[in-house]
Amino acid sequence: MTGTKESPLYLRLYRAMREKIETGVWPAGMRLHSVRAQAAELGVSKFTVERVYSRLASEGYIVAKNRARFTVMPQLTIWQSPARPQPRTKTEVTYRYDLAQSGMDRDGFLFAAWRRSLSRVFRDEKRLLCYGDIQGERELREALAQYGAQARDTRAYADDIIIGSNTQQLLRILASLLQTEYGEVLFAETEFPLGVDTMSDAGFTVRMLYGGHAELLQAPLQNARKRILYVLPSLAYRAADVMPAQIRAELLSWSERTDGLIIEDDFDSELSYYGSPVASLQGMGDGTRVVYIGALSKVLPPSLRLAYMILPPDLMQRFLARRELYRQTASVAEQLALADFIERGHFTRQIRRLRKLYAEKGELLTNALQQTFGDAIRIDAPTAGIYLPVYVKTAASRAALVRAAARRGLHLRRVKPQHNEPVNERMLLLSFGEIERDDIPEVSRILYAAYQDTLKEA
Repeated sequence: MTGTKESPLYLRLYRAMREKIETGVWPAGMRLHSVRAQAAELGVSKFTVERVYSRLASEGYIVAKNRARFTVMPQLTIWQSPARPQPRTKTEVTYRYDLAQSGMDRDGFLFAAWRRSLSRVFRDEKRLLCYGDIQGERELREALAQYGAQARDTRAYADDIIIGSNTQQLLRILASLLQTEYGEVLFAETEFPLGVDTMSDAGFTVRMLYGGHAELLQAPLQNARKRILYVLPSLAYRAADVMPAQIRAELLSWSERTDGLIIEDDFDSELSYYGSPVASLQGMGDGTRVVYIGALSKVLPPSLRLAYMILPPDLMQRFLARRELYRQTASVAEQLALADFIERGHFTRQIRRLRKLYAEKGELLTNALQQTFGDAIRIDAPTAGIYLPVYVKTAASRAALVRAAARRGLHLRRVKPQHNEPVNERMLLLSFGEIERDDIPEVSRILYAAYQDTLKEA
């Protein structure tokens, strides 16, 4: 019989009989043994044979008429599938240290508090047996509206918010709401590749604006009407990356003047090391020209997939009119647990802990690299988040650096070529979120060794 010994007996019998029919061992029109006779011959129960015959009949392999014995279906044409190709042997790449993924330090999350929040959620078993609100659980929307007003100066009520599992999923919803009104999306230089791909896949024309914040106020933006501008105004690898208040005000004025729309991706905003984060763009205006997207993936473990979006009133009405077309992708249990986590003050404590931890690690990594590389590297010391932009002075390609690091067990992010990048510098974006403090000197030495490898190969 085909199948493994771990397969149920009836399934092994079913597969064996089906194979005999498909290969012609049992030809079309052949009468099968009665259930009793077949069971006796195989040494199994009648119930098992009945179950096998019933499945074969339901799939059209055999038929019984007028309570006669089953026969193989007359004129049965069997599609002969080609031999299944052997699975490719996939080489699993393992890394000692990962500077490409946006993981979290094991000391960075309040696991005990999160477990208590989850435990409280699981007391309401009935609530967890439902699909949940398409817009997101109201408790979390209320908690995020209050948190956003206090921490990010956003202006929103619970009814203005949509919860999703990630930014890309929320962008898909947003794209479906905007397709009939807008045709082009302008992305600022600090691009979000998944965002670019998502809007492009939705049929929008995508254009990149290079040159920094000041260039946003120049043509073609100023002469554009009915366009979408995608910005990350609070993303701050360096202090100079934060969008100044004057530029923010000018962009809001542009949106009013040209009937444009701004998508504010507030990625990484909570993790400002020094002082409070800059206020949101959405909160500076009246909320009618800005879609605010808040990703929580850098202050919660990446395995907890939650993000939220604040829509202007007209877009929210459009969403509600079409809400049956959407499905909620975020876990109800995780939404309710996060609401509890926020309301009890743990979320604010979590952010304070991460700011302190990442500020220390960013400084440690900066110092280690400077000491190891010397003049062969230029570093912009981070002021927020978990990313450290470094510029390695080499004629080797960025791909060569990534490959050399991989051979030594170091995983580096594949960064796209930067606009106006110097000829003999290669920018690397190092994600140090999950690297433990004690491992930073070793990480620096491995990266330098990989750099030396590229010099020898040149």
